[in-house]
Amino acid sequence: VSSIEAVIRAEDRSITCETIIHIDNHDPIVIEVEADTIQAAVDLAENKAERQLRKSKERDSVRRRAKPEDRDMP
Repeated sequence: VSSIEAVIRAEDRSITCETIIHIDNHDPIVIEVEADTIQAAVDLAENKAERQLRKSKERDSVRRRAKPEDRDMP
Protein backbone atom coordinates (compact mmCIF):
# COMPACT_ATOMS: atom_id res chain seq x y z
CA VAL A 1 0.00 0.00 0.00
CA SER A 2 1.51 3.30 -1.05
CA SER A 3 -1.22 5.64 0.24
CA ILE A 4 -4.77 5.80 1.54
CA GLU A 5 -7.28 8.61 1.03
CA ALA A 6 -10.50 8.88 3.02
CA VAL A 7 -13.41 11.28 2.59
CA ILE A 8 -16.25 11.36 5.10
CA ARG A 9 -19.47 13.15 4.13
CA ALA A 10 -22.62 13.83 6.11
CA GLU A 11 -25.64 13.59 3.82
CA ASP A 12 -29.17 13.95 5.17
CA ARG A 13 -29.25 11.44 8.03
CA SER A 14 -26.42 9.18 6.93
CA ILE A 15 -22.65 9.29 6.86
CA THR A 16 -20.72 8.18 3.77
CA CYS A 17 -17.10 7.08 4.00
CA GLU A 18 -15.21 6.81 0.71
CA THR A 19 -11.76 5.27 0.90
CA ILE A 20 -9.22 4.93 -1.92
CA ILE A 21 -6.27 2.62 -1.36
CA HIS A 22 -3.36 3.10 -3.73
CA ILE A 23 -1.17 0.04 -4.28
CA ASP A 24 2.08 0.07 -6.24
CA ASN A 25 1.70 -1.61 -9.65
CA HIS A 26 -2.07 -2.13 -9.19
CA ASP A 27 -5.29 -0.28 -9.80
CA PRO A 28 -6.55 1.53 -6.71
CA ILE A 29 -9.15 -0.12 -4.49
CA VAL A 30 -12.17 2.15 -4.01
CA ILE A 31 -14.51 1.53 -1.10
CA GLU A 32 -17.70 3.44 -0.34
CA VAL A 33 -19.91 2.65 2.64
CA GLU A 34 -22.85 4.34 4.28
CA ALA A 35 -23.88 4.21 7.95
CA ASP A 36 -25.75 6.14 10.63
CA THR A 37 -22.66 7.31 12.54
CA ILE A 38 -19.10 8.28 11.66
CA GLN A 39 -17.68 5.45 13.78
CA ALA A 40 -19.90 2.87 12.10
CA ALA A 41 -18.96 4.15 8.63
CA VAL A 42 -15.24 4.03 9.42
CA ASP A 43 -15.57 0.52 10.91
CA LEU A 44 -17.45 -0.73 7.85
CA ALA A 45 -14.87 0.82 5.50
CA GLU A 46 -12.02 -0.75 7.49
CA ASN A 47 -13.61 -4.21 7.40
CA LYS A 48 -14.31 -3.95 3.68
CA ALA A 49 -10.75 -2.71 2.99
CA GLU A 50 -9.25 -5.65 4.89
CA ARG A 51 -11.35 -8.13 2.88
CA GLN A 52 -10.52 -6.53 -0.46
CA LEU A 53 -6.79 -6.25 0.31
CA ARG A 54 -6.71 -9.90 1.41
CA LYS A 55 -8.53 -10.94 -1.79
CA SER A 56 -6.11 -8.89 -3.92
CA LYS A 57 -3.10 -10.45 -2.20
CA GLU A 58 -4.51 -13.97 -2.68
CA ARG A 59 -5.10 -13.33 -6.40
CA ASP A 60 -1.54 -12.06 -6.80
CA SER A 61 -0.04 -15.06 -5.05
CA VAL A 62 -2.06 -17.45 -7.23
CA ARG A 63 -0.84 -15.65 -10.36
CA ARG A 64 2.78 -15.83 -9.19
CA ARG A 65 2.52 -19.55 -8.47
CA ALA A 66 1.06 -20.30 -11.90
CA LYS A 67 3.53 -21.77 -14.34
CA PRO A 68 4.55 -19.44 -17.19
CA GLU A 69 2.99 -21.76 -19.79
CA ASP A 70 -0.31 -21.69 -17.86
CA ARG A 71 -0.56 -17.89 -17.94
CA ASP A 72 -2.44 -16.07 -20.67
CA MET A 73 0.06 -14.25 -22.83
CA PRO A 74 -1.13 -10.99 -24.41
